[in-house]
Amino acid sequence: MPRGYQSRERQQRHRNHRREEKIKEVWMPGQKRKRIVDLEDHDDTGRQSEIPVAEKSRPRRQYKEDARKKKKLCGQKCQQDPESAVRINWFIPLLWDQIENAARRAGKPWSPRRIVYEAQKLNSDSFARLMEQVVGRWIDPIAKAAGVSKWKEMVMKQVANRSAPGGETTRAGILDAFPEVKNIINVQLTSLRKAGVPLTLLSIRGIMNMGWSERRATKAAQKLPENHEEVLHNAFLHEAAIIRDHAIPAALCVNTDQTQIVYQQGSQRTWNKKGVKQVATVGQEEKRAFTLVPSVSASGVLLPMQSVFHGKTHASCPGKKAACFNEALDLNYQQLPSKSATYWSTQETMRRLINEIIAPYFDGTKVELDLPLTQSALWKIDCWSVHKSNEFLTWMKTNHPNIIVSFVPSGCTSMWQPLDVGIQRILKLSIKRSAHCDIVEEVSEQLASEKKDIFIDTTLGNLHDRSVHWVVNAIHDINKKDIILKSFELCTIGKFNCSHASMISPEALAELRNLPKTNPKLHHEISSVESSNTPGPSDVEPVFSESADDPSDIPLKAVQEHVSSLGLSVPDGFASDNTGGLVRTGTGEDIMAEMEESQAAEVETKVYGRGHRKLNKPPRWGGEDAWETG
Repeated sequence: MPRGYQSRERQQRHRNHRREEKIKEVWMPGQKRKRIVDLEDHDDTGRQSEIPVAEKSRPRRQYKEDARKKKKLCGQKCQQDPESAVRINWFIPLLWDQIENAARRAGKPWSPRRIVYEAQKLNSDSFARLMEQVVGRWIDPIAKAAGVSKWKEMVMKQVANRSAPGGETTRAGILDAFPEVKNIINVQLTSLRKAGVPLTLLSIRGIMNMGWSERRATKAAQKLPENHEEVLHNAFLHEAAIIRDHAIPAALCVNTDQTQIVYQQGSQRTWNKKGVKQVATVGQEEKRAFTLVPSVSASGVLLPMQSVFHGKTHASCPGKKAACFNEALDLNYQQLPSKSATYWSTQETMRRLINEIIAPYFDGTKVELDLPLTQSALWKIDCWSVHKSNEFLTWMKTNHPNIIVSFVPSGCTSMWQPLDVGIQRILKLSIKRSAHCDIVEEVSEQLASEKKDIFIDTTLGNLHDRSVHWVVNAIHDINKKDIILKSFELCTIGKFNCSHASMISPEALAELRNLPKTNPKLHHEISSVESSNTPGPSDVEPVFSESADDPSDIPLKAVQEHVSSLGLSVPDGFASDNTGGLVRTGTGEDIMAEMEESQAAEVETKVYGRGHRKLNKPPRWGGEDAWETG
């Protein structure tokens, strides 16, 4: 048999063999490099938990494998299946953001063991293999010797790399086949951004795939004293001794705090075009604000609020035509001018707070509890200069001798002030949502009237009037007994907390009895304090403290759950950012489903006869309820 014939026959057998292999792989003759794959092959539902953490931490492996499969086959056929990753890349954003959060919770100076412990509390599955020796290698030893906690430069370079794949995506968006619709949506969103309106997932009803991404608008956390545990333990014993010696019930223990409310409630996050370096939002650089002064009792009662506005006369306060003005009067919401160069509380506004809100509440509560008017009450405030001034404390002793002033230790408001720990964040988010709703309504009306130039009324008079219904809505949102009681319980130090039950617990009373032996110096300090007020720390607290920033599309219930866990528990569909606030992790479709379920739960089921079926309006894609649900 000719030699050439044998070669052709061998080559034909080889081709037939390859053809049989392709047919086994569901290849159809006549279709080049096209394969029919069952939908279930691409269905990852329920399989995410089966993917190892190491594989998740190295997304470029999958990109490379996909690119290899798309290339023309050449060379010897691979006989081995690709193996899963073994080593975890801790520097991807999914994991590193949580490690940074754990480092903040661990406190300074950084301890690798403590950081690992906090990380595993946040996510036990992802950080089960994280060792303290690994974390120790990330910490800069030179900076550590100088008393500074920071990561090595090499580590930060790896974090900056983010394991992002290169190249350009060729995936088409769902609206690419409808350029006119896409252009209309793009124009409207661009108009909102030009007006400075922060865009959230709910405010635009799902994000369209048009090259937009969530961006942070283009601020430092409060530092605790190094001996804060000792300071707070002593503060607890001070309060417990006052409550024990004066037999003060929970209803007569009140905490008051000042918080800054910016008129233009901007957001630190919005959706903007990718690649834009300067991202601005309404209210980002806003300096105009007013002071809101809430007060809560240890029995779960929200006292009437006070607001202080910058101005000399009542003309600088909201007008009577403001929305919800009459309801604010019914809630005894007090609105005062500062009569100074700022909007901060002054000696006069603090005295009016005591005379018209705090003292009347104490007197009315004493009557309800059948207690004499001479019964002592405890008023807990921070170490602001006005609070600690001799002028104010002397006035308190002269006019309200039965109100004992207790100071929150300086630098510890984030741990020991109930309003700061459990109330202010919910309060501010409620106000931000109301303010954002006003902006969206105003801009939506102008878009509906086909105005080319979008204008937002930011005059002080307009913002003054709007602030009334912001505060009224916030009062309704936080005026819940369980939220207020929880805010006292969240102020913890060791086995004790700020709740009245903890203050009068057998363990607290036992420690007070043993104090002359265990800590004679502290016992002498407590015993030598006059009954009118507790000693104030030497340091002065800033006027306003910083809190986590939550976007306006975050539901209040989600923030309440996050606050109640002290940030250790993150609700499903959300993640914690580097400020401690919540951000959404779901898609627009997830949010739509969530909103539809919420609306369905609110609809009362009714039975109608034939021909009397009730007509329901279709869901709106704009207007006041376009983003407020949730």
